[in-house]
Amino acid sequence: MAQWGSVTLSDMPDFSKPFLENGRQYIPEDGLHAETDYNRLALLISNMLEKHTTKELLYSKIAAFKQIGTSLGCAVSLSKLIVLLWQELELEKSPQDNMGKYVELCQNIVELRKSMLELYRNKNERWCESVRESSSKFKEAISAIQQMLDTDFPDQNQITMVSIAILCIPCFLDIYISYVRLITLDDVHFPGQEFMQKYISKHTHCCTIYPALFQQHQAEIDSVLPYAERQIILSAPAYFDLSLDNLFSGDRPEDWKLPETLSAKLPSEEEQKLWEVAECIQKSNHIFRFLGEKEEEAQFLRCLKTSYERLLKFSTISGSMHVGMECVERIEELKQKLELLDNDTFSDTTTERAIRALLGFTVSEDRQYDVFLSYKHADLDLAQNVFHHLQRNLLCPFLDTESLPEIGKSEYEAAIMHALDNSKHFIVVLSALEYLDSHWVELEMRTFRHEIVEGRKPNANFLILATDDVYDKIAATNKTCLDICYRSYEILRFSQYQDILVKYLK
Repeated sequence: MAQWGSVTLSDMPDFSKPFLENGRQYIPEDGLHAETDYNRLALLISNMLEKHTTKELLYSKIAAFKQIGTSLGCAVSLSKLIVLLWQELELEKSPQDNMGKYVELCQNIVELRKSMLELYRNKNERWCESVRESSSKFKEAISAIQQMLDTDFPDQNQITMVSIAILCIPCFLDIYISYVRLITLDDVHFPGQEFMQKYISKHTHCCTIYPALFQQHQAEIDSVLPYAERQIILSAPAYFDLSLDNLFSGDRPEDWKLPETLSAKLPSEEEQKLWEVAECIQKSNHIFRFLGEKEEEAQFLRCLKTSYERLLKFSTISGSMHVGMECVERIEELKQKLELLDNDTFSDTTTERAIRALLGFTVSEDRQYDVFLSYKHADLDLAQNVFHHLQRNLLCPFLDTESLPEIGKSEYEAAIMHALDNSKHFIVVLSALEYLDSHWVELEMRTFRHEIVEGRKPNANFLILATDDVYDKIAATNKTCLDICYRSYEILRFSQYQDILVKYLK
């Protein structure tokens, strides 16, 4: 267990070390290792990595749901996370050895309570239906919290454990009651006073012993304990007030009665149509996921991620948050998968070409262009003037703002290279000599010239279309103001190009 092949235990990530230490039981110290020993250890490591990956994914989803303000998405992901954290607790160990896991579990229980109460405050029929659809996840989380509270918990000599109980008990009751009221549309108000009184009694006892424990451990709390533990201990007094009479006091909803407008709260006709559009795009993404599920190429997965990101923006604007929630789930899953891939290749399958075409990205069978128009963005108006003139003369020019969709930087560079490769001729539009030094103009000019020099474009024309003042400067210096490699190319006046340009390109 100290070394596995060339990897030592010290090289492993910190989160894996406790699990590997526990794995010592599978590898006898006598050195007589059977195949089953290694199989059991391999399974242990595999399960450990899977759980860690799942946790990281859930935390990413929770952060993304918070960003778009979706309490239901947060609540579902927090419920899954709480179940996973409860399963990680090793109950045979002492509370002190499990302290970090209990603290993490407590933090997420508090967050789940916030999400459930927020969900209840903003409830409508659609959200209530979604809660019912996710019922099993909430039940599992409630069951996990209940199991924790029903064990020999807390250790009454541990100030942190007592504080965790003080926080978790009212949170558990709020989560349970809000869940019941959401799925029953408020037909059930309380799950039973006897049921709740058991936990309230435990909570009261913890609140009673808290002051003495706090005084006893105050020096340790102030200087030794980790920040997360200290915050839980210091926040415990805010959760002292709990009884059947005031269970929903403080920042809890004052009125749990279902609003009369709930059943009548329907989307407008415009909203309904936009939701239908979102659901149609959602279905198309499902089909692409199904068709491309065996794709391991990063480019396909990036395309699919882009499609979900655009749909998320649309869903946020249109209010179709049930679609937006799924987008967040898929985006975070694709991000995690992309991190594990080290290739950047195109699979060139029909599925990938189809989704790229739908998104407006370049595909391998893209069209040929008569001429590539290069320009500094300050000269966009001039370049567009040339572009439309060539179109009127039945030519097919390439201009990035007209020929490409809104795409990312890496995708943009690939599209530019693809267009240069598929263009017969090249024109650079110029209103200032210093524009020749701009990154994209210089890159495009050198790339196309290299294709000419290497003989891959033997019949290509390379033209510099300059405004009159720039043309005069170039002529006055006998082209010495240009890089020597461009002096042999034709230079045209912008004021005269409409009469002569087309003949160079046909």
